[in-house]
Amino acid sequence: MKMTNWLVMASLLLTGPAMAAPFYGGLFDLYEKNRREQVPNYITEDLLVLSYGLLEAQATQNLEEEQIMPRMQAMIQKLDQALKVALNQNQPEGQDEVSQANRDYLAVLMALGSDKTFPLSQRAQAEHQLIQQAKGISRSPLWGYNLDYSQFKPRGRYTQSPQLQAYFRSLRYANTVLFAVTTSRATGVTAEMAQRMAAQAAQLQQLFQTDAELDQARQALLQLMEQRFGRNEDLSDQDLRQVVQQNPDDLALALLQQARQQQRQPRILGGLIDLAKLEPGLSPADALTGWRLLPASYSAESAAFQQLVAPHSGVWTGQHSDLANPDYARPFGLGSLGSQPVKAYPSSLELLALLGSQEASQRLHQQQEDQFSDYAQAFAQTKTLLQSGQGLGQQRLDFIAASANPEPGKDALERTQALRAFWTQSRHSEQLYLKQSYTPTFKAMVLSKPRAGARLEPSAQLYAGLGQLAESWAQAWSQSWSQQGMQGWSEFATLLQRLVELSEKQTSGALNEEEEAFLNQLDKQLLALTGDKDKPLVVDIHTHAEEAQVVEQGLGFARLVSKDQARGARLSHYEFKQPLADRLTDADWAVRFTAE
Repeated sequence: MKMTNWLVMASLLLTGPAMAAPFYGGLFDLYEKNRREQVPNYITEDLLVLSYGLLEAQATQNLEEEQIMPRMQAMIQKLDQALKVALNQNQPEGQDEVSQANRDYLAVLMALGSDKTFPLSQRAQAEHQLIQQAKGISRSPLWGYNLDYSQFKPRGRYTQSPQLQAYFRSLRYANTVLFAVTTSRATGVTAEMAQRMAAQAAQLQQLFQTDAELDQARQALLQLMEQRFGRNEDLSDQDLRQVVQQNPDDLALALLQQARQQQRQPRILGGLIDLAKLEPGLSPADALTGWRLLPASYSAESAAFQQLVAPHSGVWTGQHSDLANPDYARPFGLGSLGSQPVKAYPSSLELLALLGSQEASQRLHQQQEDQFSDYAQAFAQTKTLLQSGQGLGQQRLDFIAASANPEPGKDALERTQALRAFWTQSRHSEQLYLKQSYTPTFKAMVLSKPRAGARLEPSAQLYAGLGQLAESWAQAWSQSWSQQGMQGWSEFATLLQRLVELSEKQTSGALNEEEEAFLNQLDKQLLALTGDKDKPLVVDIHTHAEEAQVVEQGLGFARLVSKDQARGARLSHYEFKQPLADRLTDADWAVRFTAE
């Protein structure tokens, strides 16, 4: 069994010299191998970073299945019923354009979220088919502007069952479709389309306003998603109601003005826009201003990526510019916009550099990733965006910033790789809820044979930081969601506190037999908490429509490391571009690590 050639090359580029003995499995698999072969554990910081990510994914899944998914399905069904009542379905057909458009929209949402057959109009049927095919960019039969239908391809854990696939498509559609209020050639939204979509939003808002139970259900769902994933950037219900009450002659224009005044315009351009066609006096944010039924949450990282790419970072000023030459090893971020070489792709390495990693900054410079005319200015402005997040997401960034530069004597490249993997894993578990930029009790088993020589990678600061994140999760679950979800996080925090103590002790002396036994059992305790092992995963984080490419971040097999006679594992991280029409699922990605 072996990796394909391109993966071997990617691994060498990212991690340096090839490991002495290949290992085809995850980190937990490696520690199980240690147990079978009676090799003492070398507990790396990567194992703890990974365990946090698995706990976070488990928590997100529990919250989703227990609360978000059933609430969303019930809300859409009730909204559809309310619209039918309001339009008096017992009367002959012949509704106005706005009402018919909303009926089509809700019918598509209902069809996407269920395995039942729903009657769809010809336009709605065409829209539904494009969503199911998820092939690429096409003009929407329902909305009239271009949509990137590839984003509706279920990915991550959502491929595991037809129910999850349906949920993915339905929620992604609800948090993607923009009721745009701005006329612009850059998006293809005409004045007539803007007025119709503004009227559609107003009609749906009226349904919420006149049905207290329906409105309460939606607000509770939005609040739940905001608590977990962060606020959104779109026009709020309050904005919409306020403007509608004023009864303006031009509802779309009034909504644009309201968005400008209330700063409810996107910093993350979560839609397709042609800058060459943008009218004077309009900003990209203006052109993508509007309202969504269930908007995706603002992500400080996505906002940062948006600020780093064209047009903010200027044009390419590096030593080479032969973009047409397939043999030219051009920087990862370099791409085309129109006929100009620009920065078209962001990198997780830039995220770490923005958060203060000296290693990441040096590597970006060595790879000419900073060789764009306005890159320095864009980079400086982007730093402030990474302080604009909320809740657990912002705490995660703060942890990365505090851990970006390891203690003297530690391998800075390994820390950089571990943190890139940490961020990628978190992004993977939250991908359905975040706006993407364009451009239980456990009992440890007692070993029958002791394994002397177990070691811990001393990282007191990193373990303490992870412990603070775990405590924040425990608090969030106890206050907002459920007491049941709190227990695992509290137990994880307790384990991390023990590792802080052992890190400090190991720097000045040897560990005793009980402490070594603890390290040899730690992977089993962590697995009992996470409920699942690690395996290859992949997530797309940014789209460049003009070149029809997406930036993908992936985790692969474990990398073997050793400390004296102890053996441990590190995370492997990959970053690459993929055709937009072929966004990878975890299963697609895993195939690249299987036998040839």
